[in-house]
Amino acid sequence: MAEGQALLRAVIDSPDDDAPRLEYAGWLESRGEPERGEFIRVQCALDTMSADDPRRPPLQAREAELLEQHGWTWAEEFGTEITEWVFRRGFIERVEMSLERPADQILAVLSKGPIRHIRDAGQFDDFDGLVEALPQLDHLTGLEFWKLYVCNDRLVAKLLNSPHLRNLRTLILHHDRNGNLVEDEVLIEGLMSPYRMNLRELAVNVDVMWRGPSPKVLMAMARSPYLANLRKLDLSETELTVELIRALGQSPAFAHLEELDLGGCSFPPRLWDEVLQGPWLPRLKWLRLSGAATTDAEGFHVDDLKNLPTYRSGFEDRVAVVDWDTVFIAPNYRNTSWQGLTWKERRSRPLRVMNPWVRAKDYAGLENEYRRLCQALAGAEIRAEIDCLPFDVYEEKLHKRVQKVLGVLPKKRGKAISLRISPDFEWRGEFHVQANDLAVTEDEVPEEISYEGPIVQIKGPDFPEASQIYQRHPLQAGTRPSGPALYLLARTVAAYGRCLAGHDLPVPVYFGCRHAVFCMSRP
Repeated sequence: MAEGQALLRAVIDSPDDDAPRLEYAGWLESRGEPERGEFIRVQCALDTMSADDPRRPPLQAREAELLEQHGWTWAEEFGTEITEWVFRRGFIERVEMSLERPADQILAVLSKGPIRHIRDAGQFDDFDGLVEALPQLDHLTGLEFWKLYVCNDRLVAKLLNSPHLRNLRTLILHHDRNGNLVEDEVLIEGLMSPYRMNLRELAVNVDVMWRGPSPKVLMAMARSPYLANLRKLDLSETELTVELIRALGQSPAFAHLEELDLGGCSFPPRLWDEVLQGPWLPRLKWLRLSGAATTDAEGFHVDDLKNLPTYRSGFEDRVAVVDWDTVFIAPNYRNTSWQGLTWKERRSRPLRVMNPWVRAKDYAGLENEYRRLCQALAGAEIRAEIDCLPFDVYEEKLHKRVQKVLGVLPKKRGKAISLRISPDFEWRGEFHVQANDLAVTEDEVPEEISYEGPIVQIKGPDFPEASQIYQRHPLQAGTRPSGPALYLLARTVAAYGRCLAGHDLPVPVYFGCRHAVFCMSRP
């Protein structure tokens, strides 16, 4: 393994060079890990190919296949120190992790691969460990904080003025909406630093609710000679003036800008006219105007910009893509930030894979498959313990509750029924009669579903024996699926399905827990 560690160290020390990566791939193949070696070669090849290269489609298909089969296994060395990750050129290069920890713990994670980009999506207070680790962070190209809460401006200043972060291409300082902002002077000094020369994406003193960077910070952006490489800028919820709009439009920061976020901005019409006529506007490939509005002379809301035909057509005529609808941009809102593999997905996928048995109403097959999986993952003892649980009694209790639900359905003109289970709380269930159908097809298994509040709620039966086992083997813990949790849920779904078979069901019926939603029956 000493040889492998030396080869990995060479990859980490020369992150832009493919040669050490390909040498590592050869070493893996010589040790009987051909898929891992192949994956490195495939991603390195894709990284240098043009978008229209005819070799891309088959290589991309193979890349996806290898990721599907091995992407979680290849990340197990990192464990739960990371929560989300992206492979590039064969190695984990982008991660979501907590940076609110001592420097040695941060560096221990970074020693396991050529990590270039870090996102911290949790509420964040303590920069001490990160600042202490700075001398080892020269290779970082991305640093994201999405819930800054209490900022020590002295430490933030050290961060922004460190030569070790001169290679940053992405810098995001989003704030928890209840947190304090970084002092303007600290940000201004950081924006005016030559260490910002490589920045391509920037967001500072922004939150997703009600404030953006101050006029002083905006003017610093306009005056900085070091932001000429910017391609994406977040000015959501920002108060602008004609002077600021013109200064930014004429600045190096806007010279090559391709994506601009003005979501939630509220201006009087003359300011929106200034934006609309900006000579830089047609260069944009994407402009977010979700929640943008016009105001009157006193600053009060008049109308959403998307409802005003002159502005709607004006922006759509001048910008390739105008986003009127994305309410929030944050890591926890899917498809609004970069996404990779997660342990949560790995743990939850076997739950959603239950759907073919549910659709076929093959509940014996469902239980047998997850019984086998439970024993394979956790052993025969816990499998036998779950075998002995009184699911027949639980099914009979479900049967009586379903009768009660069906009794109130005509009176309330319900259009759908859903049983929602809370595994952590006594296996507590609650039947919801809904005014509208959830519109989940039998093929679709979303992780969660939202709908208008139920018109009737009826308590389902508790099952504390199941909950006690689940507490010892929860679904959302560790890096691998929980066989006992999955077997418990499979038996619960099967009991519900058998119970429903004895009823005439005039509306769609669903089963949901916080991890998946199944369509159990459609009339």
